[in-house]
Amino acid sequence: MEPETEKNRELRQRRQRAAQRKEERDERNRRGKARYHFLFDEKTVADWKGTPAWEYLDNRLEGRLAQLGHVPGCIRFHPGLYNSQLGRELPAMIAAVEPPNGGA
Repeated sequence: MEPETEKNRELRQRRQRAAQRKEERDERNRRGKARYHFLFDEKTVADWKGTPAWEYLDNRLEGRLAQLGHVPGCIRFHPGLYNSQLGRELPAMIAAVEPPNGGA
């Protein structure tokens, strides 16, 4: 195998930086879409009692979800978010996740 020339090394590094910038841009777009659905999408349900998300969590907690007395504000339900892997909309539980320090 031939040694890498300076020109080829620069080209490879440029491509890597461009790919990294694209990944970062895509991640920002994904986060922005998630934030939009959580905060503003009219289809997103804040009071999600009786939805598939409620049923799932209630089953995971062995029927104790109702004991909370309220629906956790950090969890919402959306009846149909697009899943790119399957190429169709699916019901989705959406949660606001923040680091312990509140993102500071």
